[in-house]
Amino acid sequence: MARRPPPDRLRRARAADAAALARLERRAFVGCYAAHRFSAAQFAAYLARPATLAHVVEQSGRIVAYALGVQGGGSRARGARLYSIAVAPTARRRALGRRLLRAFLAAVRRRGCERASLEVAATNRAAIALFTGHGFVPVRRLPAYYSATTAAIRMRRQLRAAGRRRAPRRR
Repeated sequence: MARRPPPDRLRRARAADAAALARLERRAFVGCYAAHRFSAAQFAAYLARPATLAHVVEQSGRIVAYALGVQGGGSRARGARLYSIAVAPTARRRALGRRLLRAFLAAVRRRGCERASLEVAATNRAAIALFTGHGFVPVRRLPAYYSATTAAIRMRRQLRAAGRRRAPRRR
């Protein structure tokens, strides 16, 4: 009988996770993504900002996946941008990316965001399918975004009508 892996735990990312996130980033992002990896210092800086939306998935106390995004500021305050979802190669094909994307979308909705955006490599069919399946639509092709030969697709999802506020909760 095959052994089942220990249960995964989804939680908010903390500043203390920065080094582990950078290690995961190096394992998860190769090829055209390698030049776009975040360092431990960059993760620490993002995790210190109130506008950051970040979650991790732990298995046996080890981070095996994360999502990192931010809520916009100023005139973009009603929008959010997903910077990255990374899953360790050994933890792939277990729907962790989907779980993290749903957590990100729930967090931006709670913050009152009206839209979310992201960029994805035009060659990353699995990620494009994930995002399309969650309501993101392509809005622009960005030539030579990840490398001289790898374009990106900017995708956007409307979360609710602009200017529309949530109705107050009844008690």
